[in-house]
Amino acid sequence: MDNQVKFSALLENNLPDPTHNKYQFYKNYALDGILRGEKIHKLLGKFTSFKNSTILDLGCGYGGTAIYFSQQGYSVLAVDIDYAHVNACRAWAKEKNLNLLTEVASAERLAVLDKSFDIVIIHDVLE
Repeated sequence: MDNQVKFSALLENNLPDPTHNKYQFYKNYALDGILRGEKIHKLLGKFTSFKNSTILDLGCGYGGTAIYFSQQGYSVLAVDIDYAHVNACRAWAKEKNLNLLTEVASAERLAVLDKSFDIVIIHDVLE
């Protein structure tokens, strides 16, 4: 990745200081995002078909869920209001050779047409 900043470096820049008591928790949570995507896929698959689906991952964070769905061959748009998260998501997708669409935006200002997506995932956003 010549001039590209690696995902791991971007992640580290966004985590608390390594001496912080929640450092390892936040790091693990970010890195487990792809596994969470798999769990979401299995759960939602009980209720809907994903065949040829277009997916919006709203509040994508570091992008693990979006990356998982992209790896499965779905068309995915990963959106987050935090530029640092989207930047890390882009780097992670690039390292995995994925063509993942990303956008920095809030849900209220997302410029997409009605019915643009078959499935919208909003995970760990509205606590």
